[in-house]
Amino acid sequence: MPDQNGSDHDRQEDIRKVAKILREGNYSYDQSAHLIKEARREVALSPPDRSGSGSPERLSSEEQEAFLNAAYDRDGRTGLMMRVLLETGAG
Repeated sequence: MPDQNGSDHDRQEDIRKVAKILREGNYSYDQSAHLIKEARREVALSPPDRSGSGSPERLSSEEQEAFLNAAYDRDGRTGLMMRVLLETGAG
């Protein structure tokens, strides 16, 4: 399958080559991470922009209260389930 540059470069083969270098060099995790970082710098690759990722925004106290009230209005079981999810951080 052609890569984004249009060549039929074998990425799996490249992965095997890099793995072989790391294995034969007996690098630790930290050393291999540093090696990969330096290799990226050498070829001017920058990490992807992850500024949009991360934790979702939390509900305000008022929003949370309104949500729980609506859940309890539906029925007590739903309200209790939503309260548990919110208070444990699972929801």
